[in-house]
Amino acid sequence: MYMRRIKNKTAFSLVELLLAFAIIVIVFAAVVPQFRAIRNSWATTEAGAAIIQNGRVLAEHFSRNISAAKRIIAVSGSGDTNGYITFQDNAGVTKRYMLSGGYVVFGGLGSEAQLAGTVSSFKIACYSLNDFATPITEANSIRLVKFETNFPNDNAMGSGKVFKSEVFIQTNVQDSNAVSFELGVAMANYIDYGSNKGIFNSYNSSNGYYGGNNVSSNAVIAVNAINGEVITLYSKAKLNGDAYIGPDGDVDTGIGVWSKAVITGTKGTLEQEIDMTAVAAPSGSPFDNANQGTLERTSGGYTINTDRHYNHLYIWNSAYVLISGNITILLDGNLELSNSASLRIASGSSLKLYVRGNCNTGGDLNAHYDRHPSDLKIYMLGSNRQFNLYGNADVYALVDNPNGPVTNWNSRQFYGQMRGKSLEGNGGIHIDLDSRLFGSSGSSGGGEVLP
Repeated sequence: MYMRRIKNKTAFSLVELLLAFAIIVIVFAAVVPQFRAIRNSWATTEAGAAIIQNGRVLAEHFSRNISAAKRIIAVSGSGDTNGYITFQDNAGVTKRYMLSGGYVVFGGLGSEAQLAGTVSSFKIACYSLNDFATPITEANSIRLVKFETNFPNDNAMGSGKVFKSEVFIQTNVQDSNAVSFELGVAMANYIDYGSNKGIFNSYNSSNGYYGGNNVSSNAVIAVNAINGEVITLYSKAKLNGDAYIGPDGDVDTGIGVWSKAVITGTKGTLEQEIDMTAVAAPSGSPFDNANQGTLERTSGGYTINTDRHYNHLYIWNSAYVLISGNITILLDGNLELSNSASLRIASGSSLKLYVRGNCNTGGDLNAHYDRHPSDLKIYMLGSNRQFNLYGNADVYALVDNPNGPVTNWNSRQFYGQMRGKSLEGNGGIHIDLDSRLFGSSGSSGGGEVLP
């Protein structure tokens, strides 16, 4: 009988286990970085693709809208990393590209929406037709617009990308057959203006206060009359913009520029006269009732927060009247402000002021708080009522005096728009392109000037 010997099986020794574990660790040490590299590469590629898509969308959107713009209104300096460009599209709507909250945003003023991002900078450089090397901010001369946007890559292994694009535009070019513009100063009979302080130019109140990059040469002044020199600039006065006289007028005899005065833009004729129809006085209570007499302030402040009907409004010395709310005031008589007095409009408020007498003001009108000209509308009622500005204060307003003269003497600075029978003076007039005293646009040589 055979006897079979069975050997006992032995377990792994500790040395063998440690050796196996070491081998596994070595394998994982070699493989895991490869997986990590693959994952990082995928994330980097995905982030890069998103940046490229963002950049292409922005470049295409920018080129399409700017190339079709009717007019460039304002633009930031070429070195500004928080750039912006404001323009008017073919429908006459003012729109803007700008950097906000790390995104390039686009849309109508005050309602811009995110378009592309996140970005770390948004630069815009503009050039004239004759010089593609020197950036300019003069809106009326812009023919080439370049933008540069830096898209950072949030992935640590990736790199950001800089996108550049340029657009050649035909906007702001004056065409004798169809010229579209925004009226700023419109008179029935004549404009007679002089001195080196007598400067007409433009700005956009939506871009902040007048000054710096917020100054442009899109001022437009016009006179209905055609007989004689109905627009006269003298003694170094300067119009940074265009001048128009009535239909079928002769610009060579109708527009006079003397003693180093300058008109930088077009001299032309209107296709149709500007409407000079005066507005009607407000009705209802309290305007149909007897007036409340004269409001006279010689010191301190006084707040008006309801509609009022006065005889006169006199503000003297350093006194002020503050308008709180959307208020309408009817004056049967005059508005008078001395040099240090002021009529103030609180933030978010507005005033429609109807005056049956004259306005004589050496004090500030709406020169505190927001300083939006459209917040103060002054309507002169009746014929041959005078609207006179003097002294050294500032006025932010829309002034409508179609049947009477407007004067602006000394160092007065007027911001807004005006309509009148005539204009004389030597103070600065800065037309707010965002205000609408005359409607949305004017035209010459084939269009209609809206009242």
